[in-house]
Amino acid sequence: MTDSAKARKRTAIPPTWQALRLSPLSTSTLALAAVGLAPLFVSGYFASDVLARAMLLALVALSLDLAWGYGGILSLGQSAFFGIGAYAVAILTLRWSSSLAAPAGILLALVLPALLAVVVGWFVFHGASSVLYVAIVTLALPVLLSAVDLRIPKVTGGLTGLSGVPYFPWDSDTTTFYVLFVVLVAGVAALHWLVHSDFGRLLMAVRDNEQRARFLGYRTPAIRLVVFALSAAIAGLAGALYAPFNGFVSYDLLGLTLSTNAIVWVALGGRGTIAGPLLGALIVNILEPTLNRAFPGFWLLILGLVFIAVILLFPDGLYGILRGRRPLGAGLRVVAADAAQAPEGALAISARGLRLSFGSLAVLQGVDLTVATGTLHCLIGPNGAGKSSLINVVTGLLRPSAGHVAIEQEPLQAGKPDLVARRRIFRTFQASNVFETLTVGDNLLLARGAGRMASPFRRTTVLDIPPAAFRVLELSGLDAKICERAGELGHGERKWLELSMVLAAEPAIIFLDEPTAGLSAADRNKAGEVLIELVRRHKLGLLLIEHDLDFVKSIAQRLTVLGNGRILSDGAVAAVIGDPKVQQIYGGGLGEVADGRGA
Repeated sequence: MTDSAKARKRTAIPPTWQALRLSPLSTSTLALAAVGLAPLFVSGYFASDVLARAMLLALVALSLDLAWGYGGILSLGQSAFFGIGAYAVAILTLRWSSSLAAPAGILLALVLPALLAVVVGWFVFHGASSVLYVAIVTLALPVLLSAVDLRIPKVTGGLTGLSGVPYFPWDSDTTTFYVLFVVLVAGVAALHWLVHSDFGRLLMAVRDNEQRARFLGYRTPAIRLVVFALSAAIAGLAGALYAPFNGFVSYDLLGLTLSTNAIVWVALGGRGTIAGPLLGALIVNILEPTLNRAFPGFWLLILGLVFIAVILLFPDGLYGILRGRRPLGAGLRVVAADAAQAPEGALAISARGLRLSFGSLAVLQGVDLTVATGTLHCLIGPNGAGKSSLINVVTGLLRPSAGHVAIEQEPLQAGKPDLVARRRIFRTFQASNVFETLTVGDNLLLARGAGRMASPFRRTTVLDIPPAAFRVLELSGLDAKICERAGELGHGERKWLELSMVLAAEPAIIFLDEPTAGLSAADRNKAGEVLIELVRRHKLGLLLIEHDLDFVKSIAQRLTVLGNGRILSDGAVAAVIGDPKVQQIYGGGLGEVADGRGA
């Protein structure tokens, strides 16, 4: 037995334990089945009070998991959304003596939190959208709404709250239990469907690598806005059900306690799984009354110690112990389309008078550059010449200090890479930039979407990609690794995957930042053949930043040399190489022009 085989044998999971590992859906189903059958084995009080309350709070945990676990939005305002939902039902049913009061209250409990989330999210996600910034802004919501609540006691009851909220239109506690149970089951099922749909794939891609998603044309602020509003609506629904269940609402519901508790439930169970937060919320809220009676005054200390132990020992939460290893994209099959999309005519992107400065450091100094379809264009220059900065400005990652970028004479708004991508202009990065937590197939699926909003109702199982993209998969061997996570690929394989992704989007122009860096000589030769074919056969426009001069001379049709933020020479390869300024920089290292395959 070889050493590698021995290592695999040592690290392999025993078949018996592997068989016991559960998928999120299986875990959720077992947990819900246990809750649904519990009234047959526990007292009526325990079922109608403890279990019912735990199910309502599990909805809050699920709402946070959607925002935080899948959307990357650490919301500290879930209690605000929950409280708005509770107050909407309480105020209408107490102030309006109509059979429509309760339905109208539930409708408002869905709409008002969602609208508040949209208003807050509009300012947050279209500006600084770091996790810390979002957390700080949403932290203000419970504080602000609690203060507003106390300022309008005639409406909200102020310090005394609103009591006597009418119960559900039935008198049976058993009926209440199973109505809440059905709502929880429906919520879990809907969320499982959503996160495993094409939209769920996109949501996780934005969570993990928003920059890559924007450079594929996706409006990431809008995607975050949608999921944040949906999360708020779910929390509002939980509040709407809580008001008649509890019969009393007060400003405490709007406070920070519920928000922090929800974070504990989600982190304890395992965020980004649906099953984990469901388990966390149910376990904690079922055990709380029992342990509070057994250890008066020590429940929060016990919970804190358990939380710390789980986070240290099981960073993926309690569900991480049960989680299976099957990747989300295991069912996706990638095939080559019958024919590539017909070219949509010539396209050119041009930069005029570009200047870029960071303080007193001038990176670009009046650069003019045009990249057009049907040309293999290479950009070279010494380290620090401003090559990557130039691409970053042209493709929208950086805002220029002066000058402008235009596509077919139409000026582009600076700092909007998604607008550039939606004009079929894409890029790769110097360090491979893919969605590492998703599979190879899912990466290609999102690239194929090219900025179009993914459907929350469909889960694609067969993906057809352009022949050029499929050929890159075959050359690199990635066609056999469609179901592997991109983060588990080697450096070279991630480079190939990124090229396949931009080709799957059917581009007109591609900017490639050192596409052969780190590749073997054999892989560089393969890459050169692929790039030449893309220009000759598919009429794409390519701009490559390269340091391998032999590689440049063998493929380039046009060559631009950048030095100290200025264009030193630009034109046909032979003319640029013979330019005295270029020869001075490279000290004769350019040598003779090879019989260029790209010429």
